[in-house]
Amino acid sequence: MEILFELLLIAFPKSFIKNEGSRLAYLLVAPVAAGFIMKAIGSSREKKGQKKIKIDDFRYFLAQ
Repeated sequence: MEILFELLLIAFPKSFIKNEGSRLAYLLVAPVAAGFIMKAIGSSREKKGQKKIKIDDFRYFLAQ
């Protein structure tokens, strides 16, 4: 996994987000958005009758 990160840093040495305020906003918004997406996937799985797994729950995301 570390090799992948090193390769990504070589390929993209500078951040795509230039504005410092935007970087901070992204840092706060991205994990919350990912949690809501995981919750939506869990709800979709339940509606289809599939078993809900731990990662489908927003609280699991926040605990990590």
